[in-house]
Amino acid sequence: MSTEKNTPEQPSKDQIIAWYKEQIEVATLRRDLSALQAEIAKNEAQRTQATILMAQMQDPTSQNQNEVEHEVTQEDLDANPELVQNGVKVGDKILVSNPRPQVAPEQPEEEDEKLRKLNQE
Repeated sequence: MSTEKNTPEQPSKDQIIAWYKEQIEVATLRRDLSALQAEIAKNEAQRTQATILMAQMQDPTSQNQNEVEHEVTQEDLDANPELVQNGVKVGDKILVSNPRPQVAPEQPEEEDEKLRKLNQE
């Protein structure tokens, strides 16, 4: 009987080192690609935002009366992750819809005058 066993050949130390170097290079390329993709997404969001602003400036009749300018806070970014994805930062000005039209509060004198008229009738 033979004492030799059929085992797959073990890689040499140099082969293992070469494989790890290759994997490090691949990981570095993936990191660089990810950074470039993030930069592209940010630039695309800024371009889209600029296009929207230009369109609004060219056609003032299209502006919605229920939109107000709002300065972005950290709380806004925490509550709306899509703002972060679109490249919006703290301090940026954005348009947000105002669900209630702003109505000037009545003056107390006007209310008193209305009550007097009702009482006289």
